[in-house]
Amino acid sequence: MRPFTPRPLLFDHMPRCGGTAFTGWLRGHYAPDRTLGLEGFGNAEHIAAFAALDEHRRHAVELVVGHGARDVIGLVRPDMMRITCFRDPVARVLSFHRYVVQEPKHVHHRFVTAESLGLAAFARDARVPGARNYYTFQLSRIPREEIARDPRAAVDAAIEFLAREFDIAGTVDHFENFARAVRRAACLYVRDGEARWRAIPRALLDRARLLSAPNVGIANGAPEGERGPSDDEIEEVRALNRADILFFERIRALEGSLLPAGRCRVV
Repeated sequence: MRPFTPRPLLFDHMPRCGGTAFTGWLRGHYAPDRTLGLEGFGNAEHIAAFAALDEHRRHAVELVVGHGARDVIGLVRPDMMRITCFRDPVARVLSFHRYVVQEPKHVHHRFVTAESLGLAAFARDARVPGARNYYTFQLSRIPREEIARDPRAAVDAAIEFLAREFDIAGTVDHFENFARAVRRAACLYVRDGEARWRAIPRALLDRARLLSAPNVGIANGAPEGERGPSDDEIEEVRALNRADILFFERIRALEGSLLPAGRCRVV
């Protein structure tokens, strides 16, 4: 690998965790024809098409980004570094609900707005599985009914997968640490022949600080003065995301260390 060549990288973008701007920044380091984007809808078809490629063509991909990145871990080149980032689970669901309501192109927008689903109803709705224990399911692939019955066992499985299959995990609360760790580990230099790190955009870091704000109204991006969710709604979201809350607590407790029995460092 040449001195200033970025290391092959897979970013599993957890939805509503500040990853869109970060993905854009990562894309600036890699050739578009060597990038696999799994950020929108139709990821199953894109993943199937990628799986159908021969190994030589699959291993030519140097950057994988998107919500479906976890599903191609077994298909990408073995030296590809894998990273992901998490956000407070309740704030994530609040943000998810607001985004669906405001974005007409989202697959859930029509029925959520037609039925005027509030936050708690949105989180309960079987048509919106991503509003319940998304991290734990995404990493463990344990059915959500089993996750709800035994959240601690499911979280153990999710942590084990993260430790085994990923290299760097971060949180929105300490996003600058995450971005700097990725920049160094993936050799994201300016491509002008000098050993200079590519700058992390201030707007990206400012956005992460907004997402990590302790006030749930701010964390959700609610306009100033708008009524936020009720305490009862927040408690229901918490109850429906018990596993993810346990998962996030464990990740935060392990910041600055390697996950047990694995290679993943939490930054």
